[in-house]
Amino acid sequence: METKVDSVLFSPCEKYLLVYQPKSDLPYSIWNFMANEKVREFEQYAGENAHTFKWSYDGKFIAKTSIKKINVPEGEEAKEEEEEEPQPN
Repeated sequence: METKVDSVLFSPCEKYLLVYQPKSDLPYSIWNFMANEKVREFEQYAGENAHTFKWSYDGKFIAKTSIKKINVPEGEEAKEEEEEEPQPN
């Protein structure tokens, strides 16, 4: 039985498709849309959601974004920063 798809994100070149199924064992899967085949799957970690992965401008790569907490000296305001981890297709 397939789990419910929550989000679908096409690559800019429209060759690949990122499918997010939050109730699946491996909720992130990348499909070659033209060949109708699954290319890769990823696990989900705490705090990740449908917008965790972002495509490169040409659709050749996908990156995992995460929120990185930065320690600041006492009395200053804490900031959050996005960090990307490249993932090959």
